Amino acid sequence: MKYLVLMLLSFTALAQQNFVAGDLIDLSEVNFNEHPELVPYVELLNKSFQILRFNPEMGRTSTNISQAAVVPVGHPLNPYNRELVSHCSGSFISPTKIATATHCLRTKKEDLATLLVLRNHQFEIHQGKLTHKGFQDFRLKPQTAAVFSSSDTTILELGEDLLPRKLFSPLLLSERTSILHISILGYPSHEYAKPFLSFRCSARMSESRYENEGPVSSKCSVQGGMSGGPVFLDQSPYRQASTVSMSGGSHEVGFFKSGALLPNP
Repeated sequence: MKYLVLMLLSFTALAQQNFVAGDLIDLSEVNFNEHPELVPYVELLNKSFQILRFNPEMGRTSTNISQAAVVPVGHPLNPYNRELVSHCSGSFISPTKIATATHCLRTKKEDLATLLVLRNHQFEIHQGKLTHKGFQDFRLKPQTAAVFSSSDTTILELGEDLLPRKLFSPLLLSERTSILHISILGYPSHEYAKPFLSFRCSARMSESRYENEGPVSSKCSVQGGMSGGPVFLDQSPYRQASTVSMSGGSHEVGFFKSGALLPNP
């Protein structure tokens, strides 16, 4: 009985454990009633997307297909005639523009419109838990692109309103600050539609010779598949500062490396 009480106390302490700066959090496992400080990230999550890539044409990417989540042909979540593989992350920075990591878009001269799907998942909090409401797919047909090759960041102009304008408020970081706190959202490639948050990391602006390089940190952990995901300045109102640049296997936990400091859209 004594051991049972100790186990229950330990479980309760674990369940109520507060998150600390730098934690990599599976948002699908969070009790938001106990952690209201994480609620604002759900709205930000709804402005993000998961990049799904058609298999077997994987191209030159760091994604290890054997470790990636696959949505097979015939599955209700896959209306296409090829398998979809969880690949990268990204964000809508305006109704017509997206930002992601440049290495997520590497191809062997394939047409991006037939190679990638941008899947915008929509979530809400119901009874303290993250609930998946559904998704909307967009095929990638960019009109123009701004590529920051030194910082592994690409901004694509898609030429039409993809998401309602009411979703968008000023998101982007316009000033360069020396010390900041950031959070990162993204979809690890070993899980389908399972969003993760790298929580309130301390960061500093890059001292790189490249003027537009974004914040860097040695305390933000990310997983493969979170490349291209949004990096937010962690203060209200939340504004996107950059994108995640990372390479490694799907299960590898690496440290955050920033893409470019995003310009105003």
